[in-house]
Amino acid sequence: MMYIIKSLWGQKARYTRALKRPKKTPRGLSGGFSVVEMLVVIIIMGILIVIAVPTYMSIVPSRELKADARAVMNAFQKARMSASIFQRPIRVLLDCTNA
Repeated sequence: MMYIIKSLWGQKARYTRALKRPKKTPRGLSGGFSVVEMLVVIIIMGILIVIAVPTYMSIVPSRELKADARAVMNAFQKARMSASIFQRPIRVLLDCTNA
């Protein structure tokens, strides 16, 4: 930026304001992350993962149980519809070998 200032004698003087430049690292590069900052981020992510994984693992079995219960309910509904269409008894066989 340049400023023009009039002095008392009517002469114009020009002054330039130096822009702040980022500090340079020893290699001459500016910006980026230091090793310490990266380690802090990695440690925080590790802590969050250690907290999140057990919570997730406790949720998975309940979701599987709900899905299996929904499958059994659908099988009974399908058997009921088939029985009313064909006018005869229908059996539902549950295979529990994958438990």
